Amino acid sequence: MSYSRRVFLNTFAQTFSRVISILIGIVSVTLLTRYLGPAGYGQFSTALVFVSFLSVLGDLGVQSILVRELSQNPEHKEKILGNVFIWRLFSAFLMFLVIVGVSRFMPYDGIVKLVIIIESARSAISLFRAYFTAVPQWKMRLDLAAWGEIIGRVSYLVILLLVVHFKLGLVALFGFMFIAYLSDLIFMYFSFKRIGGVVKLRLDPQFLKAFLKESIILGLASILGTIHYQIDTLILSVIKPAHDVGIYGAAYAVFGSLVVLPGIFLAAIFPRYSELAKSGKSWTEFFDFSLFLMWVAVLPLAFFTFLFAPYVIKVIGGSLFTQSVLPLQILAFALIGGFVAAPFASMAIALRKQKQVVFATAVAVLVNVGLNLILIPRYTYVGAAIATLVSENVVFLTFLFLFYKLMRFKINFWLWLKALLPLFLLVPFWFLIKYFLPLNAFSGQGLVMKFLEIGFVFVTSMALYLAMVLGFGLVPKKLFKEIIKPNVKA
Repeated sequence: MSYSRRVFLNTFAQTFSRVISILIGIVSVTLLTRYLGPAGYGQFSTALVFVSFLSVLGDLGVQSILVRELSQNPEHKEKILGNVFIWRLFSAFLMFLVIVGVSRFMPYDGIVKLVIIIESARSAISLFRAYFTAVPQWKMRLDLAAWGEIIGRVSYLVILLLVVHFKLGLVALFGFMFIAYLSDLIFMYFSFKRIGGVVKLRLDPQFLKAFLKESIILGLASILGTIHYQIDTLILSVIKPAHDVGIYGAAYAVFGSLVVLPGIFLAAIFPRYSELAKSGKSWTEFFDFSLFLMWVAVLPLAFFTFLFAPYVIKVIGGSLFTQSVLPLQILAFALIGGFVAAPFASMAIALRKQKQVVFATAVAVLVNVGLNLILIPRYTYVGAAIATLVSENVVFLTFLFLFYKLMRFKINFWLWLKALLPLFLLVPFWFLIKYFLPLNAFSGQGLVMKFLEIGFVFVTSMALYLAMVLGFGLVPKKLFKEIIKPNVKA
């Protein structure tokens, strides 16, 4: 199979699995918010965020270096895999002890502390899931990883439906979640073995020392990224009651489902970024256009989320979560910074400028933590949303400054301003829908019909917006073809 075909199949598999994960995530949040209520969902979110926040210590950039070492030194496969497996055993056990130990000192109730133990165990096995994914990634068989993710997510949804149906508690939910993700781990283990992966325990202290030394920079970036995206909920869970965490969690679940969308696009065009960076050709034109596409995509998404936030929250959480509307409206505009910053990070990696990613993320973390500590005590979940809005846009502005200062890269702001014209024409259409058309889905119809109607409004709006973008000639055909079909040679 040619290299270009493998790139296409891997990109397609990842895109498909992410779309399925996002859809299942939306359905799961809807079920959980309605079943648990604000306080129960707050407990659920607290446990997840607390464990996720500390579980970053279990990897520290090891995964990326593992794939690189396998790619560059395939003849030492057994040595590399054996040593890293030993480290995985140690780091998973240490991570579990740290999470459980720290949780004992947190001001959480007994139920939250108990489910943190279960979630810590699930997080520990996820390290081995990532380990077994390394060989499929090295051999460009990420379709196997995609199927594993789908199996895990579908198992989770089935278990969640059973928990809701039989009215089981939070402890049972987390216990069954552990079983669901175990199915993904088992699938990845057999996939790992199927394509030549071997686990023969090796312990070479010198190799491990050199290996871990190289992973530190990527580990630092990973830690900063985790702090950036989760510190708001963590601070909220310590200072405010579970009810407030639940209100913010419902809004952030929508934001979190949307802010990952650039990753699907960037997975498709990263080979082109890498090709241009390696060849020494000018990358600025193509990169500038990819940034513009992110801008074009996020504008209607942000404004739609802002205008229809009351309906989105009513569909997802019901009447108990009406206070989530304002945080979601604020987070809607945080999407803009998140979308346009993502290509900068990918391009920096392609250009071997990873330190720029660390610096930009560090600046955002300082701003985010500071604002959360100032705003949450007074404004609770609204303050957390404001901190996210500011910090997401700080990441973008920091990258913009670094790229201009170090590489003299400039954005075509005139083109970006022209992209506002289709949006100005679309907004009146949305107001017509909101105030003059009978949106019966948001009253007494079933949940499925509510999803279908809000989805229909969104898809129709996006199609109209895309037609206007193409009609105004904002997308150069030459560069658009390059995005659709990157020139990746076999």
